Amino acid sequence: MRVNYAASVTNTAYLNQRFGLEVAHLFLGLDNDILESIVGRYSRGKRKGQLRGAIRWTKVVRGGWKHTNRGGRVAYPGEISDVQLIDAFTGKTL
Repeated sequence: MRVNYAASVTNTAYLNQRFGLEVAHLFLGLDNDILESIVGRYSRGKRKGQLRGAIRWTKVVRGGWKHTNRGGRVAYPGEISDVQLIDAFTGKTL
């Protein structure tokens, strides 16, 4: 028996760019004021005054079987999961 496993890709977008900000609004449902209170703003340099963090998410690009803590499940192409706000420098989850 042959099993087709799902393939996924992890993407990152910075909140100081328009795309990253729109993705954060879409996936997390947070407005600019709440995002600013969580990630803060740059205080020096060429990005002074812009939002500091980034958003990271995982997207299934090829459907198939995906292992989980409870055994497994079928993952379909285009599924978005594991959405996180991260620190732009360290990559640690906020």
